Amino acid sequence: MAEIMTWWFATPIIGFWIGAVIGRYIYPEVNQRVLIEKSDGPCSFSTGVNRFRYRHSARIRLGQNS
Repeated sequence: MAEIMTWWFATPIIGFWIGAVIGRYIYPEVNQRVLIEKSDGPCSFSTGVNRFRYRHSARIRLGQNS
């Protein structure tokens, strides 16, 4: 039982540090090598389609540059 509790607490900490290392050291290198172009308009927009009788239901449609 103690081993399960140890991993229960240790795993999120280990995952956080792995994400921090990737974000700090690896992502800037990838960002320099890959060019991401911006579009002139929105990539997606929603229209108010009330298909299922929900008051705030919306349908997501993708824009031209998606």
